[in-house]
Amino acid sequence: MTNNKPMSDFTVTQQPFNEISRLPNNTQYNYSWPIPFFWKNYRTYHIDHTTKLKWMIPDYYHCPSHSASKSALSPKREPTNFALHWDLGNTDSKTFMRVEYDDVAYARLMKQLKTRRDKDFGIDDKVILIADQLAFAKHNEELGKPFSFKKTLDLISTIIPGNDSYAIFKITQGVIDRMEKYFMDGPDYPLFKKGMQEWLTENYKKLGYTVSDIWDPE
Repeated sequence: MTNNKPMSDFTVTQQPFNEISRLPNNTQYNYSWPIPFFWKNYRTYHIDHTTKLKWMIPDYYHCPSHSASKSALSPKREPTNFALHWDLGNTDSKTFMRVEYDDVAYARLMKQLKTRRDKDFGIDDKVILIADQLAFAKHNEELGKPFSFKKTLDLISTIIPGNDSYAIFKITQGVIDRMEKYFMDGPDYPLFKKGMQEWLTENYKKLGYTVSDIWDPE
């Protein structure tokens, strides 16, 4: 999902998560089908809290890289809105898909998330944002490509504090367990533990727990 122009619509490029050549041969079905793409943005969501729908129709015949044609999905923006717009794809996690944002779109989305986390973003939105970034990092790691968990940690540090959703805790626990393996034997492990404490202290207090470094008495 690309949203890096000050006065242009965002665009979405549809691609298979795994390379088609790596998938099992399938003579009865194929790996191409229309995708219902739900999204919301800065323009109307704060007014009526409605989401929009656009069907993405794949076209593998015109693109050798197996990437569907790009489609502008949102209405034309007014000049007064330039450089301010944010867009969230796969709203409420309604579609079996992953959404990857370009750096500008991600920065705009994060800014909105930090200022209106619990007003413009539901639990499903928060879970899928974390899950998508984690999935992309793990996928690149498994393929031996460069990967980073920075965006995943950015989202956790923004979404977790003060949030009592079980679903968000569940997806975050998987990230924490995975990250701890990377940090455990390294010099930055104390910083990692400090980060965990910063993120989770408020949540544990809500549950009536006392934060302590001494395990047995507590």
